[in-house]
Amino acid sequence: MIRFINALLLVLALVSALFLINIRNQTRDSFVELNTMQNELNEMHKEYERMQVQRVDLTNTQRVRQAANKQGLEIPPVERLKIIEKKGQ
Repeated sequence: MIRFINALLLVLALVSALFLINIRNQTRDSFVELNTMQNELNEMHKEYERMQVQRVDLTNTQRVRQAANKQGLEIPPVERLKIIEKKGQ
């Protein structure tokens, strides 16, 4: 009977060790995945900030006027402007 209990305890200890190894491996994999996602998030933040700076630069009034002048564009006189209203309003 004692041998049976010892054998059962040995089997339970081995099963417990295997579960522990599996959990540690899953934890390591999760940590690597988290690290990868954090790096991707940081890259996205950098890209977003770069795009914000670019948007501000592209909407700069002075820059738009200079680009229009280079192409020979001018603001039309008021009498040439037409207001188009959407039907149903």
